[in-house]
Amino acid sequence: MEMHRAIEGGAGFVIALLPFLLRYGFQNRTTDFSNPSIIVCLALGGSAAALGFAGTRERRDAFGSSHGTFDHGLLVALVIATIVFALRGEVFPVLLLGGAALVYGVLITFTRYTAPGV
Repeated sequence: MEMHRAIEGGAGFVIALLPFLLRYGFQNRTTDFSNPSIIVCLALGGSAAALGFAGTRERRDAFGSSHGTFDHGLLVALVIATIVFALRGEVFPVLLLGGAALVYGVLITFTRYTAPGV
């Protein structure tokens, strides 16, 4: 579970900051990140980072159950945002959010949301 949280927090920072770097950071090169897509990436990435770094330990009787629920909700939000930006025809947000949803889905699949020894 600790590795899950570290990966989740790091990926959240990447999702939140990569649109800024690609749009404004590298010699003023413009990419296909619109203002709405930057706001959505910032919100979803910030949520993932906050969820990853929210706490390192939970009580044994509730270990992971609330975290698992938030993980599934964030995965659904990533998929919905990917579909919305695909319908709008924005390539870079679809690649970033779709890739994040895929990685996040794999991470959720291989995470055991129970206390050790239970």
